[in-house]
Amino acid sequence: MSVNLILCICSFLTFVLLPVHVSAVANPINLNKNKVIESVKKAENHVAHHGKENAILEFRKKSSRIFAINFDGIVLASPIHPETVGTNQINFKDQTGVFAVREEIEKAKIGGGWLKGRYRKNHITGRYGCRKLYIYPMPGNYFIGSWYYYPATRKGECKF
Repeated sequence: MSVNLILCICSFLTFVLLPVHVSAVANPINLNKNKVIESVKKAENHVAHHGKENAILEFRKKSSRIFAINFDGIVLASPIHPETVGTNQINFKDQTGVFAVREEIEKAKIGGGWLKGRYRKNHITGRYGCRKLYIYPMPGNYFIGSWYYYPATRKGECKF
């Protein structure tokens, strides 16, 4: 095999294949989505092994990234808004006029998944950005979910 052929192959691998692999893995949106789904799966497993009531108590801790709401709109766990636990939020409207909890319940009833990003205050940084929710239905007419934040566009829009 000639040196030129080896250099050609190395160049191809370095400049064509490597950037594709790195861009697919290093995309922060994909990393965050995967992390959220993994957290929700762990939460589902926690419920299965420890029971709903014990799991809900764990989800209420500030260190948790899991929230839980029943299909009537009663908040069971909310690490970001603990003041809402036990209250009915079915009529809660966000700053854009969307009935947020109703939207989450409807997503859970059709099998769960991602909701469009919403412009929210990041509870950690205090700055506004987009928060994307993942909803997962649970047996017993409630759902669990988690979220991640991502930057808004220059116009303040949440594109994902």
